[in-house]
Amino acid sequence: MRVDEEIRKKLLENFEKWKKELNREIDYYLDLIKDAERVEHLMHLKKRFLLSLLKYLPIHREYCYFCIMKALRKLDTCMNCPYAKYHQECPQKYSDYAIIMRHLNMLYELINKLYYYTGEEEYEAVKHTFEQKVCEK
Repeated sequence: MRVDEEIRKKLLENFEKWKKELNREIDYYLDLIKDAERVEHLMHLKKRFLLSLLKYLPIHREYCYFCIMKALRKLDTCMNCPYAKYHQECPQKYSDYAIIMRHLNMLYELINKLYYYTGEEEYEAVKHTFEQKVCEK
């Protein structure tokens, strides 16, 4: 399958927009971290920064060649998507994309709950719960 130039152009436009937004976000957190006077504050900012980076991961439809192909009406339905042929349609509960998104959400939750956490008793309970979730997956 050859690359369609219109789709490539749109994909690159989307990535350029993403890059600008991501760089703004990085600069924002680096400025805050530069001004942090206490380790606790710095680590809290780093945690927020990590969570922000996960949200900016370019994995959604505006960064997918095939979704752009469909948006430009060069593909009629997700059923005909070349990605879906091997990975199932993205919205399906057990598609590879859905599995990736569930794990990405789980990583977000893990960082949010476990990264630089200070409450000992509650921490152990939270950690145990997430370890069980990971083992179930």
